[in-house]
Amino acid sequence: MEDYLQEQNISLENITAMATDGAPAMVGRYRGFATLLKQKVPHVVTVHCVLHRNHLVAKKLSGELHEALMICIRSINKIKAHPLNS
Repeated sequence: MEDYLQEQNISLENITAMATDGAPAMVGRYRGFATLLKQKVPHVVTVHCVLHRNHLVAKKLSGELHEALMICIRSINKIKAHPLNS
């Protein structure tokens, strides 16, 4: 990512926040992306993605809420899967 940003003349200091899905590859203590990014940009804020956070909560609350959230997630994923829709 650093090479790409340098190629596009974008400073790492422009990164203020990053959202993750909680996967170890993203938030690992020693080699996760968030950890490596914080080494380069100490002020960056990392948060758990809003959709993933809501999904985790909805699973515990009710079947209806979980199903409603799954419809939203499928819709967003479909939109994002087709670049012209984004």
